[in-house]
Amino acid sequence: MKNLVREIVRLLESGESVVLSTVVESCGSTPRSSGAKMAVRRDGRIEGTVGGGIVEAKACRCAAGMLEKQGDSAVLSHMSLTNDLAAGTDMICGGDLTLFMETVAPESEAANCYQALDGLLRRGRRAVMFTAFEGCGTDDDTVRVKGRSIGERIEDMPDTYGLGADEARDLFDRALAMGGATQEADGVHVFAEAFIPPAPLYLFGAGHVSRATARIAATVNFRVVVIDDRGDFANEERFPDADEVVVLDSFDDSFAGREVDPGDYIIIFTRGHVHDKTVLGQALKTPAHYVGMIGSKRKRTAIYEALLKEGTPQKDIDRTYSPIGLSIGAQTPEEIALSIVSELVAVRAGVRDSVC
Repeated sequence: MKNLVREIVRLLESGESVVLSTVVESCGSTPRSSGAKMAVRRDGRIEGTVGGGIVEAKACRCAAGMLEKQGDSAVLSHMSLTNDLAAGTDMICGGDLTLFMETVAPESEAANCYQALDGLLRRGRRAVMFTAFEGCGTDDDTVRVKGRSIGERIEDMPDTYGLGADEARDLFDRALAMGGATQEADGVHVFAEAFIPPAPLYLFGAGHVSRATARIAATVNFRVVVIDDRGDFANEERFPDADEVVVLDSFDDSFAGREVDPGDYIIIFTRGHVHDKTVLGQALKTPAHYVGMIGSKRKRTAIYEALLKEGTPQKDIDRTYSPIGLSIGAQTPEEIALSIVSELVAVRAGVRDSVC
């Protein structure tokens, strides 16, 4: 979802209107659950998905008509995927779902909301968005959007659209648990959708391999944070796919102001053995799920021995993945990055959980 939100913001900032289609309700066997989202562009191209097949085809047709109107519009589209209907398509499912479709124009309230959301996700902050609309029945209906609000906590929400305090908190919590949830209050439907940032991947070092790793890791839903002590290497121009680029005064306090969680990932490829050892020593004091260091076995052994002499416990050193990356015969920075990110995905999926 992080990548989709960023692409939506990019399109809006370029001056392009899009139709956002979001699954607000689903029951039975449907291709996507509540909260799934897709952006449809004027030329018919799509970003994201609401399930493919007949669901996506219907959403795209509806979106084309909405974009032709050259104005703000919103539709609630109901679809029943009966077993007979599903059997006549490429979809093996049967159930009911409802799509909320909305034209979003540049500089609109919705555009501003997605820009704020993108900022939160880049900083690793979760958020829930409330969208309120009215005028829905049992068939496809044009609805009126009353507004939207976004917050990290229910206490941060500027408007809950008539929901009582307990109802609003319950809706907020249900969205976090299920991805999306709805609640009605005095004829107004409030749809809450949760946006959870992916696990951060801290890349220490901003060289060629780090640059390629950042680019690939961003495409497979890591929140990429690049950290170096050289501003001419660590900058947004060299790392356009990174969520954050941090320039340190030195590596002596590599995690300054950051709380590393058990689900986080750390890779070390600074410009020298001394810096690698400095960062690794600090990384092994964190509960990070993955700590990896690039380099040869000879380099690894030398750094491990130095850390042991400095008092780092052997059990902590044993957590380190080094050398890193799956064995694919990689040679170029891009190939090495591919092998590294492949290992990260395998660890994340739980199919590679032993340090080699």
